[in-house]
Formats: sequence, structure tokens, C-alpha cells
Amino acid sequence: MISPTIDADRLWQTILDMAEIGATPDGGSCRLALSPEDAAARALLLTWCELIGLKFEQDAIGNMFLSDEVSRRFKNGFKKRSTTYVCSKRGDV
Repeated sequence: MISPTIDADRLWQTILDMAEIGATPDGGSCRLALSPEDAAARALLLTWCELIGLKFEQDAIGNMFLSDEVSRRFKNGFKKRSTTYVCSKRGDV
């Protein structure tokens, strides 16, 4: 089995790119729900997700659901495996 690796430079750059959206003078970021900054951050996230083939859905209050659907071959044929990633308005999810 191949172990996943993390490209630390790429990860840091994505954090910096997201932090630019709604940047505040004191070095933080402010992206209030439904603001233009919120929309820009969501669009950036979706751009990254599309690059790796994640499927996107959004509920009525704006929670984002991202999933990958992968067909895997098992002894008895192919089965789909799906992993779902949830992004909400709260930063601790």
C-alpha cells in the first residue's frame, strides 16, 4: 500500500492563498457568512476540489459537502467507495 505524502510547501501556499481573502490589517482574515469574501473563499476551495475530482453539494444553509467516489476492485468485482468531507460555516468542523 502506498502511504500518502504531504507537500508542505503546497499546503502552506494554500493556507496563504486562502488567508488573502478577507485579510485584515492585523494579519487575520474576516470572511463573514454570505459576504463577498465568503463567496470568494468558497470559490477558491471549489477550484482546488475540482482539480482533484471531488464531487460538490451544498445544502440550503450553505454547508458544503465534498466527496470522492472511487471504484475499487474486490474479489467479487467492483464496488464503489465514497468518502465525504464536510465544510461548514464554523471553523472547528
